[in-house]
Amino acid sequence: MHRTGVAEGQTTTLKAREFAARGLPFILGYADHDFGPAYPFCTIESSDERPVDPRTLLTFYTKVRQDHPTYYDTMRKDAQDRLSWNAKLLPVNKFLETRDH
Repeated sequence: MHRTGVAEGQTTTLKAREFAARGLPFILGYADHDFGPAYPFCTIESSDERPVDPRTLLTFYTKVRQDHPTYYDTMRKDAQDRLSWNAKLLPVNKFLETRDH
């Protein structure tokens, strides 16, 4: 995302949401409002051209497996609860229901 020139925190990717929905831990190189520091199934690495140290990735994945033995089920449920179209459009739906016609 650093190559696109968009300010950090101003965009997100569908790919990260697909990984979450599939139960696959993933790496980001930018801040994403749906996957903050408390989200344990994603790690954020530097957003530049430096290579990622494979040991860092192995440590991250090992910690996910140790701390969350059924991480794939947890990730899938969380994605369904927070990232589905129904969840994302809920505020719009509530607004439309409460406004005067």
